[in-house]
Amino acid sequence: MLIAGGGPVGMTLACELSRRGIECMLVERNATTTRYPKMDITNARSMELFRRLALVNALRSVAVPEDNNFDVSWVTSLTGHELHRFRYPSVNEWRRLISENNDGSMPGEAPMRVSQVEIEPVLQAAVKALPGVEARWDVAFEELTQDAEGVTATLCAADGAAKQIRCHYLVGCDEDVGRTVKDFDWIVWIIVHHPKFTIGADGRVRWPDDVSVTPEPIDLPPPDPGCLARSKPWRPVHQRPARDQRRPTWKKWER
Repeated sequence: MLIAGGGPVGMTLACELSRRGIECMLVERNATTTRYPKMDITNARSMELFRRLALVNALRSVAVPEDNNFDVSWVTSLTGHELHRFRYPSVNEWRRLISENNDGSMPGEAPMRVSQVEIEPVLQAAVKALPGVEARWDVAFEELTQDAEGVTATLCAADGAAKQIRCHYLVGCDEDVGRTVKDFDWIVWIIVHHPKFTIGADGRVRWPDDVSVTPEPIDLPPPDPGCLARSKPWRPVHQRPARDQRRPTWKKWER
């Protein structure tokens, strides 16, 4: 599997695939992790996934202090009047709430406030140490061709040298990738945490009733007939819908 895009989504997917014994290559067009402020809150469900990947402690170590609240204020200016404040608990307050309501209604991990500038180096270090993952920065995904068996992707190094990679699946984890592959349908988009999707031993994805992209299960032939069945918690969700099909409503999939 080829992962195009080495941001938090791409790197988290690489960690998940490695954990399940699935070999992959990750490529990122930038030479380093991001240097620009992005992201703010990593929500509870994402933190549960990072706990499963044994990354929670490393990520929290670069986040804002756990006693700091997550409040958001609307102000006229930095020296002006506060118009309204949205109050959100700190990590430690979240832990207290989780402990006091041990009835299944609370998440397993508190959210985290941290910039993507801080998250990416932690994930990068983890990805580079994983077995079965070949991670390359300063390598750009350029284009692809598809056939009945999979994808041939063209990658371009910083020196301009181009190389073709053959893979069963290409996962687009970068906005540029989405624009490049908009005319192709052999692109697998993966939601690793959505509990409603299931995959049978035949490698066919079953859809929940409240998501309408296509009425029929989609064939995703694996390279090994048993590999998807053995990896049931890792759920390929769907192939990219054609232009005339309605895109899924992502809000319905949030926990």
